[in-house]
Amino acid sequence: MDKYKQKKIVGLLTSSPIQISKKSGKLNLPVVSFDRVISPQIPTVQSNNYDAGMQIAKSVLKQKKKKVIIIAGSKEDYYPISDRIKGMMCV
Repeated sequence: MDKYKQKKIVGLLTSSPIQISKKSGKLNLPVVSFDRVISPQIPTVQSNNYDAGMQIAKSVLKQKKKKVIIIAGSKEDYYPISDRIKGMMCV
């Protein structure tokens, strides 16, 4: 948090299931979450992950790739990428 206090960090954009501590909240650090609801007090921006997955797969196939592997994190952390994976598999 020293970087924040020195004004080198002006906010936090995250898609991680992080926990925001009470200490961080007291610093008045602006936080926006991408695709994950962290708490009711933190704004969340959501995307169409299924469509994004389809676009990713189409882009890969356009490059004429024959063997493609999808690497994802642990099953406990699949959300929100599970819809992205479904979109890729659909294509």
